Amino acid sequence: MNPVVLADQVLLLVAGWALLSAGYRLASWAVASGPERVLGALVVAAAAAVAEMMLLGLLSLSGSRIALGAAAIATWVIVQIALEPPRLKIGPETASWVRGAGSRLLIPAVAAGLIIAFTEFVLVHPFLGVDSLDYHIPEALAYVQNAPGGPLASVHEVLPVFPVTGYYPLTNEVLLGWALVLSGTLVPAALLGPAQLAVLAGAAWVGLRRIGATQLIALLATAALCLSPDLLFSQGDGPTTDLPTVMWLAIAGVLGLGGRRSPRLLAFSLLALALALGTKTTAAVTVLAMLLAGAVAFRPELRRQLPALVSALAAGLLVGGYWYLRNLVANGSPLWPFATFPWGTPPPSGMVLWSFLHSPGALVSQFGSDYLKYFLPDFLLLAAGMAAAVVSRRRAALAVAALAAAGGLAWLNAPATGGVIFRGLNFSGIAPSTLRYLLPAVAAAILALVLAARGRRSQVAAGLVLAVAVGLELYRVYQFRGQFPRFPTLLLGALAGALAATLCRWVSTRALWASAALLGVACALVITLAASDFVGRHARTHAFDAALAAYMDRQPGFGRGRTVTMGSGVSAVLAGDYLQNRLVPLLSGAPCAGTRRDARSGWVISSLYFAKDAGAVARCLTGVPRHTVSGYVVYATR
Repeated sequence: MNPVVLADQVLLLVAGWALLSAGYRLASWAVASGPERVLGALVVAAAAAVAEMMLLGLLSLSGSRIALGAAAIATWVIVQIALEPPRLKIGPETASWVRGAGSRLLIPAVAAGLIIAFTEFVLVHPFLGVDSLDYHIPEALAYVQNAPGGPLASVHEVLPVFPVTGYYPLTNEVLLGWALVLSGTLVPAALLGPAQLAVLAGAAWVGLRRIGATQLIALLATAALCLSPDLLFSQGDGPTTDLPTVMWLAIAGVLGLGGRRSPRLLAFSLLALALALGTKTTAAVTVLAMLLAGAVAFRPELRRQLPALVSALAAGLLVGGYWYLRNLVANGSPLWPFATFPWGTPPPSGMVLWSFLHSPGALVSQFGSDYLKYFLPDFLLLAAGMAAAVVSRRRAALAVAALAAAGGLAWLNAPATGGVIFRGLNFSGIAPSTLRYLLPAVAAAILALVLAARGRRSQVAAGLVLAVAVGLELYRVYQFRGQFPRFPTLLLGALAGALAATLCRWVSTRALWASAALLGVACALVITLAASDFVGRHARTHAFDAALAAYMDRQPGFGRGRTVTMGSGVSAVLAGDYLQNRLVPLLSGAPCAGTRRDARSGWVISSLYFAKDAGAVARCLTGVPRHTVSGYVVYATR
């Protein structure tokens, strides 16, 4: 075990603890007790990490683990000085709740065991998918490599074949970059999804119980949301943005509900909405609806909470709204290149986007079976949620169902849901995968179904619908069991959680803190061990670049600070287990002199799928030794 790598993981955990602790004290100012304090702490900690990454980038320190660690600790010190400690601290509160929870502790404990089993599988089999490897992780790595100006600087063209990804909202990539810098390994790229899934499950459970759902209905609804194929499968292949978007929306909803008890939580809910919008534009409809609903419901309190709300808005504009302001100033449209205006920058030459409504018949004819295969449970939940709201005629259910319907209509008319053509390349095959953009609408439909189920008959009907949806989702997981832990592993995790729930009935505050300390040590050790041979383990999965990763991992000098230059798209795992290699995208039309220099300092890799770009690289590197591996050509002069 490398002690230097272990020290880096300790710094990562200390920095994370510092921000969470600061967030917890700030949330304790808003509410005296309850899970809302934990959710508020997560919101503050994430926003602080993103803000510190962005601001330090202006000093070219976004890639400095010392600077990020010091900033996190300084944040903790400032908050400790500025705010009084909470009357009810987290240790005694948690220990008291655990001792009095009884059988209620079983559900979260078993869920935690299942998440741990899933996390273990992800670390042993780090399957990273196309979007994660091509631009989510490379965007984060650009900050690790101290890109000038950091996240606040000019757009990084990490995906030359589709060079507009840098104009997407990048809050989640900045958060991932913060973890990658401090860890110095690729492991956070595998851990972020399971961690966010656990938080989403917790937030959904708390929110559903807060609105009066029974334990069974809350359990089925939470499972239906978290097992959604387009949410779960998008996280099995790395840090994509659909899961955190829904997670932040769920947290914002819970904190907004908490505003009825403590109006100070509204500021935290506002900041969570900013994080959601900064993660993915698919949150826009839901964010606007929640802002409008909050303004109406809490109108008498808004003036009294104005200072906190203004502070949250300012922070939200930095960590979530900056991307839209940047696009507005640079290109005349906050949603460029997907929405343009006559006075702004036109879309890139050769890029054509069309929506589902442009040719619904052709899309259903071509991809109808794929739509059902990928999204049947969510179609069921959407239809059931809206139908139940109409039948029940309950005002809250109808309002949430209308939000689900609005989200569905927005998806139908959204760019790229019908297909994309760029530089002569037809990406129409991505149409079925865009159904994941509907996830906020699906979450709203599930909520509408629960809100409509207030009588005994309606609860039975809602339970049956949710159970059928969960059954379909589990069958889908079984079909793709190679991407998920085997049943014995999940069963072992569930049993371990149940055993922990039994033992925790006698837990004391001191024992709780000791357990937390041991858990921190275990996490540092696990990340350290998981970092070794990360690329090799990825190469043994069925990822699209597995053969290339296996070949590169065997090359002399790989992982020793060499340069990897890739045309069309950069495979993030080629940064190496400890991020030693520098990843450089090879832009179309790059001078041959630079390409030959890159081949002398490391490797130049082109994809045969993009024949034009591959041909240009081949002409530049005539006579340079090359090796063809699974659709890639690797050039190196040494």
